[in-house]
Amino acid sequence: MILSRNNGTYYKQIGYSRWISYYWQMQYISECRPGSILELGVGDGIMSSILRDMGYSILTCDISRDVAADVTADIRALPFRDASFDLVASFQVLEHLEYDHFSPCLRSFHRIAGKHVLLSLPQGRKYFDFRVHLPWMKKDAYFGMFRDMQRYPPYERPAGRSHYWEIGVRGYPLKRIVADMERAGFRIAVNRSIPQNVYHRFFILEKK
Repeated sequence: MILSRNNGTYYKQIGYSRWISYYWQMQYISECRPGSILELGVGDGIMSSILRDMGYSILTCDISRDVAADVTADIRALPFRDASFDLVASFQVLEHLEYDHFSPCLRSFHRIAGKHVLLSLPQGRKYFDFRVHLPWMKKDAYFGMFRDMQRYPPYERPAGRSHYWEIGVRGYPLKRIVADMERAGFRIAVNRSIPQNVYHRFFILEKK
């Protein structure tokens, strides 16, 4: 079930890379400027709590009754009308379903989203990251270079124990995931790895 925001012990167990993912979730939501948000997959409830505190109108949906989501439903059969929400967000959820469900879920998201769909998906990819801060630079400024790339040979299995697939695992290259997103009717506005947490890849999908 969702843990209390006052549970300091739980917060202390969250690592740096995961906090970075929360930051980018908020950053990309802000860029989309939604009037209404549907979050699919509640997780630990941190993101929906933060967004509500920031003044966003957000509805949560999860298949599990234990997480006290606003709506209990299977992501493969969402009970919402067309264009019900400006933004549909799903963070680290779709990989828990067999890949045969990926395209149907994308088409369902396309139907109920008014403008954008924001996804994060796990990936097994290699990367190069170089950053340096020099004394005369402004605070938080740095010179850097970052690039993520397919591993050869690809990983044979997902890193997550409950994952059916991940980007970069054999049979699931990034180009396949991108092609399926485009076939579902989206224009991909953002397709990005985060240097501080390369395991999570973010996509902002715009309805054509």
